Amino acid sequence: MSAMSATVEISRALSGETDLDRVLQLIAKRGRALVGARVLVIELVQGDRVRVAAIAGEADLSLVGMELAADDSVAGVALRASRPQRLRDDMNRTRFEAGLGALGIRASAGLVVPLSFRNNAPGVLMALDPLRGGEFTADDEHLLTSFATSAASAVVTARSLTLEQLRAREAATEDERRRWARELHDETLQGLGALRVALSAARRSEDPARWIDALHTAIEQLDDEIAGLRGIIADVRPASLDELGIQAALEALADRTRAAGVDVLLDVDLAWEAGRAATRHHPDLETTVYRIVQEAITNAVKHSGAEEISVVVKDEDAVVTIDVRDHGHGFDRSERSSGFGLVGMRERVESFGGRLAIESAPGEGTAVSVRLPVGRRVESQAADVVGGDGSIADSRSGASSSRM
Repeated sequence: MSAMSATVEISRALSGETDLDRVLQLIAKRGRALVGARVLVIELVQGDRVRVAAIAGEADLSLVGMELAADDSVAGVALRASRPQRLRDDMNRTRFEAGLGALGIRASAGLVVPLSFRNNAPGVLMALDPLRGGEFTADDEHLLTSFATSAASAVVTARSLTLEQLRAREAATEDERRRWARELHDETLQGLGALRVALSAARRSEDPARWIDALHTAIEQLDDEIAGLRGIIADVRPASLDELGIQAALEALADRTRAAGVDVLLDVDLAWEAGRAATRHHPDLETTVYRIVQEAITNAVKHSGAEEISVVVKDEDAVVTIDVRDHGHGFDRSERSSGFGLVGMRERVESFGGRLAIESAPGEGTAVSVRLPVGRRVESQAADVVGGDGSIADSRSGASSSRM
């Protein structure tokens, strides 16, 4: 196989992969097969250190994540020189033995090739011991160097996407914290402050009737503040999701949205809730379904201007489908959004191996469609819920019995 055809095949295999860990594993496996190495190690640069990022072949996989000083490593030499290095060089052999060798990796021959893409050199590929014996040939070096160019491009792309996703996740978290702080300050704290002022004024009064009126008013305000706090807590983590399941949690979410002035048409048909399955969905799947619907509704309320949102959640064969639609303003999908809701939804869906489709255009509303593979609880996670009083409650019927 020529170097060109091999790198074309590798490029095709890497295309479409954006998860950094999966990209690194694929590069390690393909690179090892390409030159017939006993082991292939990928080391990535992190400041003045190099980290073992992936291993393929006959080596301890627990070494992934270990770090070495870059200046004293063979990887550092290859990156500074911008050309391949071999372990037959005495200095490189010494560096290898002090680095990976000290971690337990043994090799009689080695070829270290920089991962270089434009002006970016994220790390190296280190092929150890040809399976046929002897040294790696000049053809092996040429082949691995050509492959390293495509591999470096994939690593740089995946790294930038991972960093972008991390920043988006952090920004979304900060946005949520600001929202909670604003709600607690503008609603709960202001309400409690007004209540304190009213009670203080009543305390200074000598009229018992005013005391009684102030107490009645205080009780009403406290009821409102308690309801507001419950709403904030439900947004953070609804108790009904753990205790009663998806349908109850979504119904509560729909009720809160209606109370805010936007109607929600909710249609939920899930196997356990409908009595067609013996166990609930896996807790992580339930959380994912709830958060996707919550985020889609939040986006619609904040941005669409729609007066009505349709939500359909169903079990279909081995798939949970989610469809959230509104007839609001819509948006141009070709324009980059400054919000993080869609990023969060996409990450949740991809983490479950699902699919997300978003259809929208200015003036035509927005449709969010998700397909997630079904995963159900094992027996120890079964549908019965243990109550705080020690009883066991069947969340579909509301019946309970005491634990003996």
